[in-house]
Amino acid sequence: MRKFCHKLLKQIKHFHAYLKNPAIPMTNNAAEESLRNLVIVRKLCLGSQSIYGKRWREVLHSCIETLYRQGKSILDFLADAIHAARTKQPIPSVI
Repeated sequence: MRKFCHKLLKQIKHFHAYLKNPAIPMTNNAAEESLRNLVIVRKLCLGSQSIYGKRWREVLHSCIETLYRQGKSILDFLADAIHAARTKQPIPSVI
């Protein structure tokens, strides 16, 4: 117990980082909300039948969520990505 408390005290500054920086949320609600749609779709579609399909859906969802939060057009990005893949150009970044 003593060792645990000592480690906790060494890390205490990280636990209160959100008090010093208002940009850091106190909860993980945003992360949970971003996963909610993915979980609902997965349950409605009965999941994926392959590892490749599962990975494809994860990457696509991540791109869509990132573009949505950045206020960028999802359809424009997908069109650019498909065009880049067909013409052997670098795929555009969502960052």
